[in-house]
Amino acid sequence: MDYIREKYWQAIDILVGTSALQERLTHAAQVLLRLKVEDFSDTDLARRHSEVIKALTETPLSNASSYQPRAMSDQEAEMLSREILSIYINVRGGI
Repeated sequence: MDYIREKYWQAIDILVGTSALQERLTHAAQVLLRLKVEDFSDTDLARRHSEVIKALTETPLSNASSYQPRAMSDQEAEMLSREILSIYINVRGGI
C-alpha cells in the first residue's frame, strides 16, 4: 500500500496548483496510470481507482507533439479531484 499511497499523494500534490483543474488532472493521471488494479488489496479501492483512470483517459493524454488535457466540465473535474482525495484518505486509513 505504500506505493499506492505515494502515487496518490503525488496526484494530490499536482492537483494543488494554479493551472486549470483539467490540466492538473491530466498530469495527475500520468502519475496514477503507474498503478495497476493488482496493486490494490482492497477490491473497492481497486474499482474506484479503475473508474478514475477510465474517466481521465477517455481521451488520450497526449499526441505526437504534447499532452492533451481531457475535455471535461468544471463540475466533472471537481468530482474527479474529490474522488482522488477520497481514495487517498481511504488508503491512509482515514482522517
